[in-house]
Amino acid sequence: MKNKIQMAFAPLLIFAWIGAQAAAYSVKSPDGKLEARISAAETIAFSIYADGKPVAENIAISMATDRGAFGKGSKIAGTRTSFNDAEIENPHGVASRVSDKYNQLELDFSAFKLVFRAYDESIAYRFVSKLGDGKMDVLSEELKLPVSPEDTIITQFAEGDVTHFEYLFTRAKISETQKRHSLLLPVLIKKSDKILAVVESDVQDYPMLRFKKGKDDSLAAYMVKLPKTFKSPTGFHKNIRLDIDTFEDCIARTSATRPFPWRAFIVARTDADLAVNTTVYKLAEPSRLKDTSWISTGLCVWEWWNNWSLEGVDFETGVNEATYRYYIDFAADNNIPYILFDAGWLVGRGVWVKMPDIHEKILEKLPYLNVKKIIEYAHSKNVKVFLWCLGESLNLYGDKAIPLMKSWGADGLKVDFFDRDDQTAMELYYRIAKIAAENKLLVDFHGCAKPAGLQRTYPNVVNFEGVRGLEWNKGAEAITPSHDVDLVMTRMLQGPMDYTPGAMRNVSQKHFKSNAEHPSSMGTRSHQAALYVLFHAPLQMLCDSPTEYNKYPRALKFIASIPTTWDESKAIAGKLGEYVVVARRKGDVWYVAGICDDKGKDFTLKLSDIVPQGDYDAEIFRDTINNNMTPQDYKVERKTLNGADSIKLDMKRGGGFVVRITPKSK
Repeated sequence: MKNKIQMAFAPLLIFAWIGAQAAAYSVKSPDGKLEARISAAETIAFSIYADGKPVAENIAISMATDRGAFGKGSKIAGTRTSFNDAEIENPHGVASRVSDKYNQLELDFSAFKLVFRAYDESIAYRFVSKLGDGKMDVLSEELKLPVSPEDTIITQFAEGDVTHFEYLFTRAKISETQKRHSLLLPVLIKKSDKILAVVESDVQDYPMLRFKKGKDDSLAAYMVKLPKTFKSPTGFHKNIRLDIDTFEDCIARTSATRPFPWRAFIVARTDADLAVNTTVYKLAEPSRLKDTSWISTGLCVWEWWNNWSLEGVDFETGVNEATYRYYIDFAADNNIPYILFDAGWLVGRGVWVKMPDIHEKILEKLPYLNVKKIIEYAHSKNVKVFLWCLGESLNLYGDKAIPLMKSWGADGLKVDFFDRDDQTAMELYYRIAKIAAENKLLVDFHGCAKPAGLQRTYPNVVNFEGVRGLEWNKGAEAITPSHDVDLVMTRMLQGPMDYTPGAMRNVSQKHFKSNAEHPSSMGTRSHQAALYVLFHAPLQMLCDSPTEYNKYPRALKFIASIPTTWDESKAIAGKLGEYVVVARRKGDVWYVAGICDDKGKDFTLKLSDIVPQGDYDAEIFRDTINNNMTPQDYKVERKTLNGADSIKLDMKRGGGFVVRITPKSK
């Protein structure tokens, strides 16, 4: 690992020439193309420049606390600059070694510091308080981002403080955000020649950042206030999670001396630049775990999406031992390392939502399904097991329930139905991750807020939902091929996502109808295969039934061979909502995947964009000539190619492809 850090100290005198009314500072990216220009006087604001031209100007920032304001009437006591050139190891990411090269500027205001970092692809800042021991209330945080009326905002609009975080990415002008509750990160601002994407990282003991329409043409920071009391919701969620009833008069009650979350601004010159970006991971706190040798990832067989549905068996399918043995055998036969026991194993299928004591059931030593016995069977087949549970159950009883599930042999937990991103919710995510790590259990968060670097701090957290994924096809008609394209360049900026691909029932967008019992997907089968490369998910689901996959052995074999973590990733091409192509490498084998919207896309892949000269074996999973009529059709081709060759890949409506490129010597 290379690691070079250089520091310089700048006393107050060096900027006294700027004048008594204002002091101006600048920090540039290592390549000199991005720049943050900071103005610190009675207020603090900064502007972002790319290639010498402004991308965002006069972004006002401050914090209000019960122990004084940060950024209002504050005076600078000193500055420090530093340069970092290092690599971060990330065995479960889109790149196993992440370049962490930046220039940093620290502005010291005595009671707090303001830290700016300039990467080649982004500008980030964070506040750091220095108020000694004890606690303080953070009353509010200011981040006012001017937006031109001509700019297009691409975001998810949340419907309330308590929300599911599973919305479509919507296009809107700043004037159209007035009546919306809040905008969830990432928020993209598409300008005439660049895209500014706002993300955040290292959100600990603090609420997540959202936006609301601000005064004039601007977006203003919005955080859910600190909950004071809770209440049971009505309807489906009545027994499984809590709603916020009343709030404190602050957004956080926290340590008086601490770093606050990073707010980062990714600058993309093309849409495709957004398809591979590691800003959030780089800014997160490094791992707290000394030993991570027990953490492994991979594909996971799953029963909930396909309704425990099997064909050609002589037993009644459902939440029973025979069904799970069948799923386990399927995983073992196809070298799939994980299986998930979703909702039903604890108290039975479908009844758990009606039980007022569902959280206490997690402590019972004899659940509805004899999971200890079935897990022993899974382990005898070298298959590991995730158990589903509720977030509120672990909030109440995590110290007892997590070790209990470990004693049954569980290897991981899927923890569901949080629906919050306030300070107490963020504390709960970290607490569950910590207790799980102490018991050597992996975690897959569902019904959760977006990731913001937690998986770096606790690498036993192997996935997050926070996405409108394929489960919505069971009751809605919104998971279009265009939505899938968007996700690669929007939601994935924040980190991995549990979209749960792999549908074998494939229907055109025009003829799609939601079906809870026999769900399907919009677009072609090759589109579904491509999602295994495009969507980063260290724990990646196979959403369909074993008997559906067994009908298509070539498709199963191909999908089951795709890695879930990568050594290198390259963005090849893309346009938001229309198409995207990404290449990822594992060892010396490259996987290149593309998908498109319902209009189709002709694409020519130049191997020279990915591999050096030489001979290669290529296996191509692609659309067929008839896919516009028969989306479930596909073909697999094998070719010998040279590094100078090109491959013409015509994607049909809602289509896709995967090309596996292996050096000929292999």
